[in-house]
Amino acid sequence: MQTDHMAHTPDASTKTATPGDAEWNGIAQYGRETIALAKQHVLLFFVLLFVMLSFTVFYYVVTKPTYTASAVIGPPNPSPLNAMMSSTGLYSTIARKVIGGTGSSSNSPFEEYQQLIQSSRLLSALVEQDKILPIVFYKNWDGQTHRWRAPGPVGTARLALLRLMNRSVDPNPNDVTLGKYLDKNLTIEQSDSPAASKTALVSNSTGYLTLSLTCDDRETAEKLLDIILRRTDEIIRQEQLNDVEARISYIKGELLNTTQAEQKESLIQILTSQEELKVMMVADKRFSYVLVSPPYASMQPTKPGRPSKAFVLALFLSLGVWMGLAGVATVNPTVRRAIDFFALHRRA
Repeated sequence: MQTDHMAHTPDASTKTATPGDAEWNGIAQYGRETIALAKQHVLLFFVLLFVMLSFTVFYYVVTKPTYTASAVIGPPNPSPLNAMMSSTGLYSTIARKVIGGTGSSSNSPFEEYQQLIQSSRLLSALVEQDKILPIVFYKNWDGQTHRWRAPGPVGTARLALLRLMNRSVDPNPNDVTLGKYLDKNLTIEQSDSPAASKTALVSNSTGYLTLSLTCDDRETAEKLLDIILRRTDEIIRQEQLNDVEARISYIKGELLNTTQAEQKESLIQILTSQEELKVMMVADKRFSYVLVSPPYASMQPTKPGRPSKAFVLALFLSLGVWMGLAGVATVNPTVRRAIDFFALHRRA
């Protein structure tokens, strides 16, 4: 009985393979055949690498580089007007009438700055005061005659079609054209980096802004971004300066008509504070923001990227296509016959 029992005991070496084992064995066999076929057609890899590198070089030759200038700005110091009002304690009826409210201002110059930098009002100021159009659209500007070049046949046909459709068109760049350019090339993002927080004089819940402008010339990108930052600040400064000058003019007129000594003394103190504020507003280089990082564009173009990265990408693409073709050729006779041209030992 013992002998019969042993005769029916299955041997481990004679176990039948499970469906999972068969599948893994098939995958392993396919991988070995693919690698062997790829080694046999290693010449194909070098051909693919040559083609990829040729396209990469051609791309760098025909692509005009673009550069991006970036600047980081932050909220300004607390308003000098608020500081003066708090220190002098001018809360009389006449003071509130002249300054408005209780001496505290709810309008933030930095918040106004963020709204203005994306407005059509800034575009008009850049065009009229900074004459920025010939700098931005220099390809259409004739520096010798100081005139815009005439549009080519395509541009002329486009203008004629727009006029036929009763659209108002301007053959030369204008503030609308500038707006489209900035929408495409100027980006404004919130920046809450620790470096910005440490550099700025005062922290504010509005955070910091990173402004980036892309242009096909490095120096032009820095220049244009600096002009945009400065002109936006000048608009806000001039508005506040007009208000201060109006207060000064009003107070001087009130002083001539005021006879009570107490009210006259209050007006004189307010007049002094407004004149001091005017001096600060005129003298300060920036009014509505703090410049954390001035406009700077790296010598490395934004586009195209570093050639080393492009060459590494070409290498990996060649490797991937080479192995992919070998894998397909393992199961597809047509592809196999096509790549056999690059085989080290061709089949008879």
